[in-house]
Amino acid sequence: MSNLEGHADMVRLDLPLYDIVHDCVGNPGNADFIAFFNGNQFMVLADLFAAFRLDSDKSQTLYYETLPPGILAKQITAHGRLDIGSLQLHVNPDVFAAGHHEMQQLASHLLSPVPYAQNHLALVMPKGASSTATLSDLGRLGVRVLMPNPMTEGIARLARRALEMDGGPQLAKTVFEEKVRRQETVFTTVHHRETIPAIAQGQFDVGVVWVSEAMYAASQGSPIVWTPFPSHANPVGRYYIAALKQAPHPDTAQHFLRFIASQVAQGIYHRYGFEAPNQDTPFDGF
Repeated sequence: MSNLEGHADMVRLDLPLYDIVHDCVGNPGNADFIAFFNGNQFMVLADLFAAFRLDSDKSQTLYYETLPPGILAKQITAHGRLDIGSLQLHVNPDVFAAGHHEMQQLASHLLSPVPYAQNHLALVMPKGASSTATLSDLGRLGVRVLMPNPMTEGIARLARRALEMDGGPQLAKTVFEEKVRRQETVFTTVHHRETIPAIAQGQFDVGVVWVSEAMYAASQGSPIVWTPFPSHANPVGRYYIAALKQAPHPDTAQHFLRFIASQVAQGIYHRYGFEAPNQDTPFDGF
């Protein structure tokens, strides 16, 4: 059933599976700050932007998107166009947050990227699973794997690197190619919305997520269990942020870049399971 509410100056319509959008937040038409963030940070941003408003000398009207970084990168190169079903948006951001690969891909559109957080990988399984999965289990015949899409998700590139570190190139090839052809590995479209629910419902045996996503899902009571990747095969994923050269609100963009490095912002990220960027950590990109 849908939820339809309204009063003199607002109508709200939520119809699950049809008319509901979680990853576009706010009003792009009157926003005075627009941010595109990796989708895995969806749980962080309400607190982060509330703190940013307090740090500002004026009330900020915000709009942000939390989609896979590859999709956001394509949106930027498409002059801000995003089609969601029959809805078409044209939104150009002030700042873009993603992995190293997307920062290089959009170098001509961006000012200098800076790291602001980092993360590690985890395996997530249905609660009550008979055993905790290992990386080698992902290559076993019959094990149903839900994997972020390597075309749009930096986490997939990092996961493939981890499989190579654990079991060599053949394990990575088995999971990302051979099992895809057998439909035992399935790629997501928006992994931070799909993976945890699909695992919790038993549609797959194991999925790959960020540690922060697993921690958040467990804290919300999702019926899952999780384990970090083993230390010998758990490369760090480092997040970068940059202002757009053609940012609609360049002064606010620079203010936000200063804010995200502050103790307040870093404390919020830490609360949700992210790590501060550490230049001494062995870096494997993403």
